[in-house]
Amino acid sequence: MNSSKITSYIIDKPHFLNFCHSLYDNIHGKEKINAIFDVPENQLSIIMEIYCRNFMSRIIKISNFINENTEIKDNLASSFYVNAFQHYLKI
Repeated sequence: MNSSKITSYIIDKPHFLNFCHSLYDNIHGKEKINAIFDVPENQLSIIMEIYCRNFMSRIIKISNFINENTEIKDNLASSFYVNAFQHYLKI
């Protein structure tokens, strides 16, 4: 996905990262959550756009983006993002 085309999906990274820590730290630990969610804000916005625009294929597309564009090494990262966005977008 060409990041230069992303304009409409802006996310407040510090707020989102704090939110993710409140959801997952007790279960998975702060280090793992940082390793998954502490990505540059522009990448976070792209992942959110993929999530919002691709209901049926969001996990695969998010996984492909993460594998091609980030340093995240967790195979379940795309599932974490889907779950986090489901909760985050409700607030």
